[in-house]
Amino acid sequence: MVKELLRYLPEYNPEPVLLINTDGNILYKNRAADNILKDKELPPLVVEDIKNKKNKFDFELELSNKKIYKFFSYFIDNQNTYLVYGFDITEIKEKEKRLNYLANYDPMTNLPNRNKLYYDMLEHIDYKSVIVLIDIKSMRQINSIYGYDTGNKYLIELSKILRDMFKEFSIYRLYGNIFVVYDSVGLACEINEDLYLNKIYQSLSSKSIKINGFNLPISVRLGFSKCEDLEEKNKDYPELQLKLAETALLEAKKLNRDYLSYSKINNIVELYKNNWEWLNRITALIKNEIDGCLVPYFQPIVNNFTGAVEKYEALMRIKIGKKIYTPNFFMSVANESGYIKDLTKILIDEVFKRMKDNHKKVSINLTPMDVENGILNYLVNKCKEYNIESGRVTIELLENENFYELEDEVIKFKENGFLISIDDFGVGYSNFSKLISMPIDYIKIDGSLISNIESDSSTYDIVRHIVEISKTLKCHPIAEFVSNLTIYEIIKKLGVEFSQGYYFSPPVPDLKV
Repeated sequence: MVKELLRYLPEYNPEPVLLINTDGNILYKNRAADNILKDKELPPLVVEDIKNKKNKFDFELELSNKKIYKFFSYFIDNQNTYLVYGFDITEIKEKEKRLNYLANYDPMTNLPNRNKLYYDMLEHIDYKSVIVLIDIKSMRQINSIYGYDTGNKYLIELSKILRDMFKEFSIYRLYGNIFVVYDSVGLACEINEDLYLNKIYQSLSSKSIKINGFNLPISVRLGFSKCEDLEEKNKDYPELQLKLAETALLEAKKLNRDYLSYSKINNIVELYKNNWEWLNRITALIKNEIDGCLVPYFQPIVNNFTGAVEKYEALMRIKIGKKIYTPNFFMSVANESGYIKDLTKILIDEVFKRMKDNHKKVSINLTPMDVENGILNYLVNKCKEYNIESGRVTIELLENENFYELEDEVIKFKENGFLISIDDFGVGYSNFSKLISMPIDYIKIDGSLISNIESDSSTYDIVRHIVEISKTLKCHPIAEFVSNLTIYEIIKKLGVEFSQGYYFSPPVPDLKV
C-alpha cells in the first residue's frame, strides 16, 4: 500500500514531502526533503508523537543555513503511516522577529512598552506589585512651542532620567507622554503611598532637560496602584491593575492634584453599585422582564479598491426606554457574569431577522466562551430557520491568549461554510507561524494601531508588517477605526484591502450606509 502512495507523491515539489511509519522511520522523502534533512534528525518529541500514533502534529526545524521550515503531519490510519509536508517560513519568522521587537519596545526611547509590561507582570504574578503612571504634562506645550523634533529629543532624555532614578525598578513607555514605573516586588508597599509619590513628584519637578541650549522643565502628574487594590490576582491582573492606576491619574487630573493613589479615590462604592445595576438589567433583559431590548447596530466595511460596501459588522447595543447603551456600559459585567453567551444568542437572532429579506453580508463577534459553549450549532440552526447562506456570515474571533487554542473549533466553523476573521489583531498574542494551519479569511488590524498610524512611525511599521504577513498567509487585511481621509490614504498605500470607521459611517440601526 505504501508503494501505491508513492506514485502520487510529488518528487520534484519545491516543498518537502515525507512518509514516516509509526516506528519513526522515514519511508520516503522527495528531493526537497532529502536536501533539508540530510544533516538533520527528527526532533525526539516528534518521534515520540509518531510512536504514540498522535493523530496530527507539527514541528519546526532550523537548518544550518538559517532557513526555518514548518512541518505538518496527518496520520493515514489504514497504512500506519504519516504524510508529512513542510513550508519554508524563514521570511515569516524574520518579519515576526521584527514585529515582536516593535510589539514589545518603543523604537524611539528603546524602553519596553505596554505589551512587555503585561508580560513582565505575569512573570511576577506571585509577588506584590506596584505601578506608578507618570504623565508628562508639559509635552503638548513643548511640541507646540519648540516642535515635534525637540519633543522627541525631550522624551529620549527623560527616559534616561527615569532609568537613572529608578535603577531597582523597570521603566516602560506606555504611549505618547505616559511612562510607567513598575515595582515587581512591592517595595513601595512598605512605605506611605503619599510620601512615596511626593518624593517622586518633587524629584522630577526639580529637574530640567537641556536641548539646543534651552533648559526645559519637567512637569508631571502621577497615578498609583498596587496589587492589593484588586479583589484577586489572576492572568488578567496586569491590565486591571494598570486600569486602576489610569483611574487614579484621571481622578488626579479632575481634582487638579499632582498625584493620587487609587486607594484614596472615594467613588469605588459607586462603581460597584453601578455594576450591580447592570447585572440586574442584563438578567431582566434575558428573561424579558424589563422595558428594554438588545438591538444590533451595523457599521459598514468598505472595499478600498472599489469603494463599495463589502459587508457590515453587527455591534451589540442595549436599548432601555429611549436610551441606547454601548458595550462599554455593560460588556465587562456581561463577560464576568457569564451572561455574554445569552446576549450573543439574542444578537444573532436579531441580526438574522434583519438579513432574511436581503443579500447583505454581516460579521458577528464571538468570544471564546461563546465558541466553547456550542454556539456553532445555534448559528447553523438559525441559518436554516431564516434561510440565510452561511457564506454571508463572518465570525469575528478576538485575538487573545485563548484564540490559538480554538483551531479545531475554527475548522468546524469553516466546514459549515462560515468565514473567519481575527478581530483586534495586533501584536500582543500574535503567532504568525501558527496561523499557517488555521483557515483564516480576514485579519482585522487593531484599531489602536490604525488610530496612531499618521503620527507614530513605529505604529506605521507594525501595520506594514501585518499587511505583508497577511498577504503571505493569503488573508485579507481590514483596518478599523479609520476616522479621516489621511488615515484612509495611508492604509490604502500600505495595501490594506478593507476599511471600517467613522470616516465612512458611524454604527447605524439599519443594514444601510
